[in-house]
Amino acid sequence: MYNLLRLVLHSTMTTQQVTNLIALITQRLERRAQDRASVLFTEPTEEIRAQWLDVLMPLLTCENTVRPDAVQVEKWLDVIQLAIGDPSPEVQKKGAYMLKSLAMKAPKEIALTGDRPMQFCILPLLYHKHAPVRTLGLQAAKQVGKSIPSSVPVLFRFDKVANRQAAFPLLVHDTSLMVRSTLIQVAASYLKECGPRPRYDNAPYVVPILLGCTADDVQSIADDAKKVIDEVAEAFAGDMLAAGLWDEVSAVNEESRDKIRRVAGLQHAVHQCYRECLKELLNETNELNRDRRIRALGVLESLIGYATEEDVMGSCERILDTLFNVLVNGFDESSVVVKVTLDVFEDG
Repeated sequence: MYNLLRLVLHSTMTTQQVTNLIALITQRLERRAQDRASVLFTEPTEEIRAQWLDVLMPLLTCENTVRPDAVQVEKWLDVIQLAIGDPSPEVQKKGAYMLKSLAMKAPKEIALTGDRPMQFCILPLLYHKHAPVRTLGLQAAKQVGKSIPSSVPVLFRFDKVANRQAAFPLLVHDTSLMVRSTLIQVAASYLKECGPRPRYDNAPYVVPILLGCTADDVQSIADDAKKVIDEVAEAFAGDMLAAGLWDEVSAVNEESRDKIRRVAGLQHAVHQCYRECLKELLNETNELNRDRRIRALGVLESLIGYATEEDVMGSCERILDTLFNVLVNGFDESSVVVKVTLDVFEDG
């Protein structure tokens, strides 16, 4: 194993040699048989399965290695899927690192694989029971989403086969601070680190996630969410200026001009998802779980604060009806409801 690793590190391998090595390691990671009691692998020792992945990693991380072509990327994904589906968390982590490295090494080639990386590699990581694995999954999802923006909606779909909630909305309520903090940065990257078209395509999915994080119980997480929302607003404001949808107004000083830009960008971003987001939040205010109700009301307050006057006026009656129902049903969020109500009247 050590000699093979030295060979990979210190020699220039041809495309065919790399393909043969991938095929060998794929075979070593495959499950040979499975019964109710146990799973039998071709390579039964999980430490050795992890070492096989260590042999492959330099081919993706070293600059002087051959860039995979479209056919070879599919072979890489075969190995990565086996690693992520392995029962060993260490092997799964190496699979996550490998996927991230592959998306960085061959972004155009991996884009030809469609939803496969998100659907079959990222999602199992995001649903994992261990927080470090979920965090690595988010980091890999950032790079994959950058290479394949059209696959981002996969992270927001209800899984009908496994009957489980969509991954990203679920992670907003994750018990791990590291997962929630990483989620904010990854979600924001789908709107900041891309062109206008994918930004507008993914805004209805991503903006509600960022708004949800502004109501986090941990103040540092909520502050991080508000900070990245300002950064996202700058991207939308730039799009508006470039498209001639908004003329930058004169201001007394640069600080005032930057504030006006952020407000315009925020309102434009929130407008993309206002109706659907509002509908979901109003439903959540009647949840039996008190923490969920409080969280929904907090996000509703953020949504109203960022929305345009036209959006708020068009839904003012529905919002007030829902808040009245929260009060008359005996829920104990009176102070929050009053605060949200005052925001509605202030905007409306």
